[in-house]
Amino acid sequence: MFIQVDAAYRRALLHFHPDRVAALAKIDPLHRVEAEETFKLISRMKSTLHLVALY
Repeated sequence: MFIQVDAAYRRALLHFHPDRVAALAKIDPLHRVEAEETFKLISRMKSTLHLVALY
């Protein structure tokens, strides 16, 4: 199960990575801000899941 979560996490990070959405940010600057916030949220979720998995 943890492997599936890890794979989904990596896909989500790639999808919302601020550098990858830079092309779209030229059209809509708000899109980059949303991507950065989502990227940070996903990172925090991963660290929380990692701590839970340790116990």
